Amino acid sequence: MAMAEGSLFTLDNGLRVILQPRPGTATVAWRLLVAGGSADDGARPGRAHFLEHALFRGSRRRSGEELQRAAEAMGGELSGGTTREYTSLDLVLPAGGSEGAAALLAELAFEPRFSPAELEREKPVVLAELGAASAGPERVLDLLLEALWGAHPLARPVRGDPAVVASLTAGELAAQHARSFTPERMVLSVAGDFALPGTREEIQAAFAPWPSGGGPPETPPAPRPRRGSLFGVQAGPLAHLALGVSAPSLGHRQRTAVQLAAHALGRGASSHLYRAVRQEAGLAYRVSAAYMPLAGTGYLAAWATCPQEAAPAAMRRMRQAWEQAAGQPPRGSDLAFWRAVGVGLLRRGFETNRAAAGIVGIELLLTGRAEGLAAAQRRIGSVTEEEMESAARRWLDRVPCQVVVGPAPPNAARMDAVRHRGGG
Repeated sequence: MAMAEGSLFTLDNGLRVILQPRPGTATVAWRLLVAGGSADDGARPGRAHFLEHALFRGSRRRSGEELQRAAEAMGGELSGGTTREYTSLDLVLPAGGSEGAAALLAELAFEPRFSPAELEREKPVVLAELGAASAGPERVLDLLLEALWGAHPLARPVRGDPAVVASLTAGELAAQHARSFTPERMVLSVAGDFALPGTREEIQAAFAPWPSGGGPPETPPAPRPRRGSLFGVQAGPLAHLALGVSAPSLGHRQRTAVQLAAHALGRGASSHLYRAVRQEAGLAYRVSAAYMPLAGTGYLAAWATCPQEAAPAAMRRMRQAWEQAAGQPPRGSDLAFWRAVGVGLLRRGFETNRAAAGIVGIELLLTGRAEGLAAAQRRIGSVTEEEMESAARRWLDRVPCQVVVGPAPPNAARMDAVRHRGGG
């Protein structure tokens, strides 16, 4: 990665650090990324997400309120998040106000208290989150990954199972924390307006004392793609639709071509989906497509939200748009257009320091490589017609899984039969 000297380094305990100086910006974003998410929950779905919440309930030295107050006293905001593959602890501060940031993140990550009383107070919050996620777009994604990958750990909902969450104990969380929150499983990514030498020294002082845990995590086998359909029950006048296929991983040579294919399929008003489903037929008020590469696999999905009665026609239109994108990959000036779209989306993705720290840090965590903005732009700009055609044949030219979430099962005479999946 072409960055300032010393901006990418590894501490003796295995913690990888990447620093992106961005002079003149208004903030500094610190993101501590940990290789461990819901895919690592084993038989206790919801444990990784609740562990992330538990860290904010207090350290051995300070209460959760005191930790948040320390961040706010610096003019910053302390937050966290859990995905299927990693957990993130984030601190965003005004430029010039980073002194003490590394020590605060290290305390949050390595010194949790796991007070049983505090954990019981947090459980209703997490259960409320879980209930909110059981409706709408997030539920569609969960069902789509279940249709694609069955019982594979990556197909699990990130927030887990309510019964499991309610039964989690301080001892169980402490054991999981000891396994996953070790320096060699982490990347610290910092982006913004900061002094490079001083920040490096602060990181060394705060993180170097913590011992390694014995080695990085093993990468689980990639899921085997399946064909299937699911229907989820949800009250209300709207239906949420999705089509999806397995797609290449973050380190795969065809990921850039698949990314551009996803843009052409459903990103913006010039895409196949927007024109076919929304502009020409007026069937859905929201329609899009996205490609999400993961460490060992990925998925490409198309989404739509529409009135329930329009669902059969909207799904037919979505399939037609998918087939068109598979059979007519961008060429010539059309490819140049979608390369420009891709570069624009990339640059907008790097707009905030928090996003920039995340983009580079997550790739380093999951692949062992870090790619800056300039290199990523060159990668997108060099995609050829032959690469687009090869990616379309391999990844789009297949029967996608189908998901419908709505108030009643679709009429089998008007839409392909889908397997029912009850729920929220």
